[in-house]
Amino acid sequence: MSSNPSKPTLTEVHYWFSKAALIAIVTMSLVIFAGQLGVSRMIAPLTPFTVKIQAASDQVIRAQNVSILASKLAVAKRPGLLYTYRTQLAAELDEFVTVHRGLLYGDASRGLSPKMSANLRELLFNPAQGLDRFARDFEDRVRRDFLSDALSVEDNLAEGLQEEVQLQLSPRLREITALLGTEARTAVGRVYAAQVVLIGIAVLIMLVLGRLLYRPLADRVVSAIHDDAGNAQSDMMRFDEVTGLANRTHLLSFMADLCKFSKEHDFRSAVLDIEINGVDAVRTALENKDVDEMMSMIARRIESICRSGDFIARVSDVEFIVVLTGLECDTALNDITNALRTKLSLPFVLETQSFSLKTKIGIKIADKKDQVPAAILNQAATALKISKASDNYDIQFFSGSLAPKASQREKEFQQIDNGLKSGQFAAHFQPIVGMQSGATLGVEALVRWNHPKRGVLSPIHFMETVKNRGLANDLTRAVLGDALKALRDWKTKSIEVPYISINLEADQMADRAFVDEIKWITDSYDQPTSMIAFEFPEDAFMSTAGSQVKESINRLADFGFSIIMDDFGTIGVPLNEIPDVPLQHIKVDRAFVSNLDSETLQQTVTAEMIKQAHANHFNVVAEGVETPAERATLQRLGVDALQGYLVCEPLEIVEITDWLATASHGANGTPRLAQN
Repeated sequence: MSSNPSKPTLTEVHYWFSKAALIAIVTMSLVIFAGQLGVSRMIAPLTPFTVKIQAASDQVIRAQNVSILASKLAVAKRPGLLYTYRTQLAAELDEFVTVHRGLLYGDASRGLSPKMSANLRELLFNPAQGLDRFARDFEDRVRRDFLSDALSVEDNLAEGLQEEVQLQLSPRLREITALLGTEARTAVGRVYAAQVVLIGIAVLIMLVLGRLLYRPLADRVVSAIHDDAGNAQSDMMRFDEVTGLANRTHLLSFMADLCKFSKEHDFRSAVLDIEINGVDAVRTALENKDVDEMMSMIARRIESICRSGDFIARVSDVEFIVVLTGLECDTALNDITNALRTKLSLPFVLETQSFSLKTKIGIKIADKKDQVPAAILNQAATALKISKASDNYDIQFFSGSLAPKASQREKEFQQIDNGLKSGQFAAHFQPIVGMQSGATLGVEALVRWNHPKRGVLSPIHFMETVKNRGLANDLTRAVLGDALKALRDWKTKSIEVPYISINLEADQMADRAFVDEIKWITDSYDQPTSMIAFEFPEDAFMSTAGSQVKESINRLADFGFSIIMDDFGTIGVPLNEIPDVPLQHIKVDRAFVSNLDSETLQQTVTAEMIKQAHANHFNVVAEGVETPAERATLQRLGVDALQGYLVCEPLEIVEITDWLATASHGANGTPRLAQN
């Protein structure tokens, strides 16, 4: 800036602004300090009012929740629901009792006028009608009638509890809330008035300071910056302040030019709508500090992947648009998309803390037929929305069939959820027999869906949705219940079955409470835990949550359940690299069994797996055995037991009971073949 007498030098601008700012800060600080000191003294007496009013109001809701949970407990039939509702009821009642004691802590009427204090004490401590008496009777009744060791609850008890809450407990809590609110409103009004006066004084001082200090300087500076203001404002309107990337306005302008160019030159591009998930957790951990720095780091990572001719924009707090221009083949798109997903998944280190984020990407391929920028962006956003709705896919392309597919997935989820609630899912049972003796060594419970229209469906038709939508535990409860009923039935018929095995996933073992629930359900059927075995896929022991999986598996073993490794060989990890868990058996995946008799290399690999298992003192069960030739080869390789259609297909409970009761074996120990 020049030293023209009509315009200030840069040094002068700095001096006058510094002086004016210092005076304003000191003056405002004194005013605000004095005002807030007075307001704080007025607010202090309101603190006990606020706490007690909120607590009493919340107690009304808690009492109603207790009665609702009690009603649900009274009509629940399934052991899993009984366990869940009883746990929730105990937690809600404990919270009610804790808050009630807080209402009585210290001097309950401190800060109230004498009249209000007398009224409050009467409401709380009257021997005949006081809230404290009703609250204690309420607690005793719930613990006696609903949290005892009994497995069921009478419905009339729940109705009586609900009537007591509605007619006696809730009205007294509301009366206390109203009493405290009346006393507090007058004091709150005084505080509001003081704050309004304080704000008025602060605004008046700012106006005076602005007039005295800033007006002369503003007159001289305006003319110096006027010529540059237009260009600076234009740039600010086109770029994101935090990352320096283009914003939505700039993006739409670029897309308009791109559409025109694509039409003239048959140009093909890809629009990637990228959403970063997990930023809210980072913001909470850092108390909003350095989150802008992280967004800049994300922008730099995206820039490092994209090519020089590509366009990048930040269009919202956690959303970026990348336009990959001039795509001649899909290979470049796949490489860039995968690189973006990989690089954005790497940890971000801020303030010595490490944060990992997840990325969802929606992609729209645009060509010369696409001439409306907003429509292209909306289609990419639609693909992103569908990707966000799926726990299984991080990248989704837009096509005209996307909306029907999303609707179909939601419909399938609702059908599965309703099927679990209505008992459509049931266990079918497949025996495991000894290779030499042909004796039944165990039975595996395999879930089937008795679909009302499509018939009996195997897990391949529904398991992906079950895992992605969080229904795995419900499915396990259904299978475990069927298995325990079968054991109880076989015992009455003197049918000897050493164990029933049930499949579990690693994700389920991340829930410690579910492990305890499995034990509770087994006990509720009065069956020994040694009669139940749980099969885990090989990759579960090597999952990212391996330590938690190991802890939960060991807890199951401590309860007395048997542990089996399923699908051995599918990830090719030597047994000595598997975490130390108490395994009883190893099951070779059917992929190694199918056509084993005719594949020499497959025999070599399978033989090595069996050798590993035996070296670690594990019995080996071969799954999916379907032909006598496969059985003969497995016997030569040293397999200990068989499972598959050669022995028996999975059967419903009535059929497997007959099979177990009448199973006959030849003198050479060969198990009978399935009849179909």
